[in-house]
Amino acid sequence: MKSIFRIIILSILLSSCEKDLKWNLVAKPEIGNPIIVDNSLYKIKTRVECSFNGNDDNTEFGICWSYNSNPTIDDKFIKYSNGSEGIFDFEINWDGNATYFLRSYAKNQLGVFYSDTTLTLNWGGGQQNLPILSSLKVSNVFFNNARIQAEVNDGGIALSDRGFCISTQYNLDINNSDFIVHTVGPNYRMDSLCGGLQDGITYYVKAYAVNLAGIAYSDTLSFTTKKFYNVGEIGPAGGYIFYYKADSIGGWNYLEAAATDATSKKWSNNLSITGVQDSSIGSGYQNTISLTSNFNNIAALTCSGFYSNGYQDWFLPSRDELILAKNILFDNNLGNFQSNEFYWTSTEDKYFALWNAWVVEMKVNNWNIISYDKKTIFKIRPIRRF
Repeated sequence: MKSIFRIIILSILLSSCEKDLKWNLVAKPEIGNPIIVDNSLYKIKTRVECSFNGNDDNTEFGICWSYNSNPTIDDKFIKYSNGSEGIFDFEINWDGNATYFLRSYAKNQLGVFYSDTTLTLNWGGGQQNLPILSSLKVSNVFFNNARIQAEVNDGGIALSDRGFCISTQYNLDINNSDFIVHTVGPNYRMDSLCGGLQDGITYYVKAYAVNLAGIAYSDTLSFTTKKFYNVGEIGPAGGYIFYYKADSIGGWNYLEAAATDATSKKWSNNLSITGVQDSSIGSGYQNTISLTSNFNNIAALTCSGFYSNGYQDWFLPSRDELILAKNILFDNNLGNFQSNEFYWTSTEDKYFALWNAWVVEMKVNNWNIISYDKKTIFKIRPIRRF
């Protein structure tokens, strides 16, 4: 009788507590299949519905993707971790011309659960979106630098990198160049003063540009940097270097005297005032142009018509240029000048302009500079600049 009573009492107690007892054991969360909201050239926007968090406020929802067909959270993933139920949007960026495999996942104490469906996503761009490079040119080539320019079309996708590949080898790209010059500036223009070059070297250059579609190149150009010459060395025209100026004002750095005399002739047949009286270093070139263009000057025409070693850019030196050639070359037994002979300059004597022009005598360690009758026959030595 007592046992029956105890059972009745226990049943009553359990019945009275049933309304207050909650069974909240952790369960498997419910994750929906991902859908694509947007797929552009730059990013993918996906949407996932999480309808049940498995009675766990720490349930993690998200997406994972990979280049292989079975993506897991060991690959790339984005998580949403507050256990909230609802609809979530996720964005991932394209990193090139690829195929992504993507699915959604949920994770709690019981483990990791994946959606039934795996999406296959293909990037919408392609070869048609590669950058286009054109109008490659090289200018202002000096001893250790050159200006390189090109135009670039980004192919409809923002560029991540662009610049110039430079190498001493013809077959060059960004992986085997001697060095890379990265450029900035307007999207359509590439312009760089490339330094760090060696003098007297032939280089090859390509423009390149990179976007999500890949890397594109221009055609290849070659250029040769100017060679640095020491005073007294043989120059490119086979003559002797006797002057170097550090700047490139006027487009030149060196003066080179021809290896031999041109001839012996008068300065002019006619006595007239030319007004060509600049004696400074660097003036012989313009002096010669004035004398040949306006006065048919014999000595100047002899130099402008001189040809040696493939070069035809010779001129009659000014007074100071010939003095320098005498001091640097003749006094050091260079240049094959004739000792004790006078050489015409392109500088008219401003005090006796009608009759005289300046000549320089080749005497060792002796300054013999004379204003002489223009109709006298003296030797002529062409020089050039470069």
